[in-house]
Amino acid sequence: MDVTQVSFDMTYMASVVLVTYVIIKLFDKLNGRKVIKSYVKQIVAVLVNIILGYVFLTFNWIEGKSLIVSGLSSILAYDYFLKPLLEFLNMGYKKNV
Repeated sequence: MDVTQVSFDMTYMASVVLVTYVIIKLFDKLNGRKVIKSYVKQIVAVLVNIILGYVFLTFNWIEGKSLIVSGLSSILAYDYFLKPLLEFLNMGYKKNV
């Protein structure tokens, strides 16, 4: 078995990124013209990781070691790959102007 198959779970990573993005985007819409604070986005990301981690572990869809690595990697994947793409497509979050 390949090391990346043991260490990463792409389904979990994609789920965390997608759910976090949708929740923060919903907060963004509900917040009106005000910008969401960075720490709120981080709290949402951590809570989504915990909740989805519990679900994935409960149904034995992921191993504990993969959960930790994939959870941290999902945040990095969003920050360094998806976020610049979303900003380029003008689909990112509101910014201070």
